[in-house]
Amino acid sequence: KAGPLKKFALGAQPSFVAVIKDVGGLEKFLKSHPEQRKAVLVTTKPAQSSLLKAISSEYRGRVLLGQAGTDASLLQHLHLSDTSFPMLLALRRDADDLESEKWQKEHFPGNATFSKLSLTDGKPTFRTLQYFLMPFARKPAMKTEL
Repeated sequence: KAGPLKKFALGAQPSFVAVIKDVGGLEKFLKSHPEQRKAVLVTTKPAQSSLLKAISSEYRGRVLLGQAGTDASLLQHLHLSDTSFPMLLALRRDADDLESEKWQKEHFPGNATFSKLSLTDGKPTFRTLQYFLMPFARKPAMKTEL
């Protein structure tokens, strides 16, 4: 059986996911690495999944990932009224103002503060998360000097 081997491998899998327990933790997360995109998985599960760990490795240095619970004050701070969890949020950053208007409308319609991927429909896959995060993983546009 693969049980003990799987347990060992998952235990050895690196995680680059910040644990966000409250509003203070979220603020600290948002202020860290200002040049990097941030994404937050909001979930009712306390443990990090192997899928989230794998995504954090794949996007290390490009997207900083955090995992937050469903604490009411945290949800209010994120302006989330939706109670369908889990969901992955790609957070807007100041550098996004330099992106094209088309890109901004596509990823942050109505000048939203985040782009949301609901993960309630079936079991999420690596490709699902990768496809969602890919547009946010590139370097921001640079302001051109005239």
